Amino acid sequence: METVQQSSTWFTKQGLFVKVAIGCSGLFMLCCLCSIPIAIFSSSTSAPKVSNTSVAEIEPSPIIAQTEKPTEVSTIVLTNTPKPTNTPLLSAATPTAIESLVDVYSILGKPVNEAEAILGSTILITPNDDNDDNLSGEEYRDYELGKYGVSVSYDKNGIARVFQVMDGLSDENYSLTQWEQILPQFGVYINTAPERTAPSAVYWDNYNGYFIAVVGDPVWTVQIAEAEYRP
Repeated sequence: METVQQSSTWFTKQGLFVKVAIGCSGLFMLCCLCSIPIAIFSSSTSAPKVSNTSVAEIEPSPIIAQTEKPTEVSTIVLTNTPKPTNTPLLSAATPTAIESLVDVYSILGKPVNEAEAILGSTILITPNDDNDDNLSGEEYRDYELGKYGVSVSYDKNGIARVFQVMDGLSDENYSLTQWEQILPQFGVYINTAPERTAPSAVYWDNYNGYFIAVVGDPVWTVQIAEAEYRP
């Protein structure tokens, strides 16, 4: 206690400068003493340091390009080719397969002048005196028809009733089975087999109103007549 009193007495005896210096030193010491608890308090209340937690790095998967499969598009080529049709094969007896020399059907039943407008002028007229012929008493008229010599029998009224090939057919050397190639030359197209056959002849007794005969092997004559006047 005595020491404190002595210090106080000493301090009062000092000059202003010493008092200021002592005061400043005291303040400095006080600040130092106060900073220690403040630093301790600040360190205890500060946020905890976040530790670096290792995170497993996930390696990104390589992106696989999805290649889209190209769609196959069929190419349609347009052409001007017409669609094929089922065309039946032409037989030998069709009009387009064999050229006709004459259409006998257009002659039979016609008068002389109309028949000769198709056949041409007659080269020979022969009276028909064959008593076995149903046209007996009338006449035969002969004509040249291309490579063939033909004859037409007329009735009493001068109407053509029978047509017959007389010459040239044997030179073609047709067999009897080739009637489908012979008859179309005369405008006759038959789609059925003969009604009658013989060793050297085939017959259609009434094919659409006409008598038709192919005779010989090789064939030498063809007869086409209106059925009621058949030879």
